[in-house]
Amino acid sequence: MNEFFIEQDPHSLIKSIIVEKYFNAWANVMKKHKRFCYIDLFSGKGKFDDGSNSTPLLVINKVIADSNFRNCFDSFFNDVDQTYVEELKQNIFEINGINTLKHKPIIENNEVSRELIIDLISKYKCPKLSFLDPWGYKGLTLEAITLLTESYGSECILFFNYNRINMAITNPIVSEHIDSIFGKENADFLRKEIHNMDVQERESTIIKTFQKSIKEKLDSDFILPFSFEHKDKDKTSHYLFFISKNKTGYKIMKEVMAKFSHKITQGVASFKFKPDSRNIPQLFETSKPLDELMNDLVTKFKGQTLTTKEIFEMHNIGTWYIPRNYKDALILLEKDGKIEVDKPLEKRPKNTMGDKRIITFK
Repeated sequence: MNEFFIEQDPHSLIKSIIVEKYFNAWANVMKKHKRFCYIDLFSGKGKFDDGSNSTPLLVINKVIADSNFRNCFDSFFNDVDQTYVEELKQNIFEINGINTLKHKPIIENNEVSRELIIDLISKYKCPKLSFLDPWGYKGLTLEAITLLTESYGSECILFFNYNRINMAITNPIVSEHIDSIFGKENADFLRKEIHNMDVQERESTIIKTFQKSIKEKLDSDFILPFSFEHKDKDKTSHYLFFISKNKTGYKIMKEVMAKFSHKITQGVASFKFKPDSRNIPQLFETSKPLDELMNDLVTKFKGQTLTTKEIFEMHNIGTWYIPRNYKDALILLEKDGKIEVDKPLEKRPKNTMGDKRIITFK
């Protein structure tokens, strides 16, 4: 018996909340298209035995609560476990207000395959937010990610089981699965290179290679990893990845993920979650990410004149910085006399730096 659904742990809770909050922001943008779809290919039964709702019920409740979503929302839920599918059906159709949805949720029992995904793409010709949350890594493929995110407005959030994938990379028995996750060339690179790496270098290389694989297939830089650490040791358990072709979606998810980081240094989030340790101050903190941002901005934009928004959009891709960090950095640079602002600090509301402020780097 799988004990996962007995009680919701902190990792699962944060993962579900991140998906729910991003779905709400995404749906508010996509409702203008009159139809959008949420796809969950490894949905489970929707509820834990302790009564806590998991992602499927959180998303549907969010839709029911917003009259702007009810007529636009399509959904497809799937699980390979027939028992979970039957329980999910019962849990979904018992939700108060489920009959207010114009399109009733589709719930099926399938093995996740290329054929299933192609069928879904053909059926739902609208923006799609897909959630891939397999138990291990079977069903998680580079091709699936690409297919689900290549059309307009379509984005993907996925569970990357670092523990399992890390061990499997050099296991010849599952080489086909690893090839399907990274692509054959990148998988062979990992098999060759990671043997003599220390723990941190190995993890960094695996994650960067996965990002590289997605970028090569999707031709997009808008990829965000958020890591989850074990409760009792400084070791990564898994990642939640966000994949998009849209800079607005990337910006929104970056701000969502930042809020759930357990460590904030100089106002900059770590994009890591560890249970029972959120925002605990570090006694001997050596990292100064805001200082690093300030130094990078004056180097990169030396002699240029740009708006606050342009600076953010030109610099933030591939970093952990959110808009608030850029505004904080620019205010400090202004106080240090390293930039000039079209409206000086003393003439603006205290500690503000609007998106349209014009910044000149000296």
